[in-house]
Amino acid sequence: PGGGAEGSGGDGAGSARIKCQNCGLIWQVACGTTAFVCSSCGARVLVALAAVSELASQQVGHHLAAARRDLTAILEEQVAVTQSLWDEVEEELGLAQAMLESQPDSGA
Repeated sequence: PGGGAEGSGGDGAGSARIKCQNCGLIWQVACGTTAFVCSSCGARVLVALAAVSELASQQVGHHLAAARRDLTAILEEQVAVTQSLWDEVEEELGLAQAMLESQPDSGA
C-alpha cells in the first residue's frame, strides 16, 4: 500500500490509516486509494470512502486552524507595527508644532 504497518511511520498529509479486514494490520494509504493488497496476508483490502472523507475533513480542519493561528499572529504583529508608526508620527507632529509655536511671529 502507500505506507507500512501501524507504527512504521507517521500520519502523512493526504493519507489514511486503513485496517486490513483479514489480518487486522493497519496500513497508511494515500487518499484516493480505493483498494490495495495487504503485504502481510495478501488479502485485497477495500478502502471505505467514508473513512477517507472523514480523514480529509479532519485534515482540512487542522489546516484551517493552523492558518487561522498564523493569520492572527501576523495581524497582531501588524497592529503593533502600525501603532508604533502612528506613535512616531504623533511625536514628530508634536515636535513640528512646538517648533512652529516657538518661532517668532514675523508678520506682526
